[in-house]
Amino acid sequence: MKKLLVAVAMVMGLGTSVAFASTSVDSTAVTQSQQNPQDEFKSIEAKELPSEVMNALAKDFDGGTIKEAFVAEKASGKIFKVVAVAKDGQESTVFFNEKGEAVSEKGELIQQAQAPAQEEPAAPEEPTAPEQPAE
Repeated sequence: MKKLLVAVAMVMGLGTSVAFASTSVDSTAVTQSQQNPQDEFKSIEAKELPSEVMNALAKDFDGGTIKEAFVAEKASGKIFKVVAVAKDGQESTVFFNEKGEAVSEKGELIQQAQAPAQEEPAAPEEPTAPEQPAE
C-alpha cells in the first residue's frame, strides 16, 4: 500500500510540475511608435520645387547643389524641406514656403535680419580755385 501511495504522489507531483512548466508566457510586446514630424515630409525631385524656392536657393547657395528635396502639407500651405550642399561641401537643411520665404519646420515665417541701410558716400567735392581778390 505504501508503494501505491508513493507512486500516486509521484505521478501527481510530476503531473503538476509539467502542467506549470507548460504554461509559459508567450507574449510578444506590441510597441506603437509615434510618427516623427520629419516623417510628414514626402520626397520629391528637385525639379518639382517651385521657381520661387529655386530662386531663393540660388540666392542663398550660389553655386551649390540640391541633394534632397521634400514637401509637406501644413495648415499654412506647402512647406518645402531642401538639403543643399554649398560650394565648400557643407550641407544645410532649409525650409521654404510656396513663396520662397524662409520658414521654420512648422511653417512659421522666419524674419530675415535686415541689413543696416548703407548710406552712399557723399560725392567728393570738386576742388575750386581760390578766389582772386577784387582789383
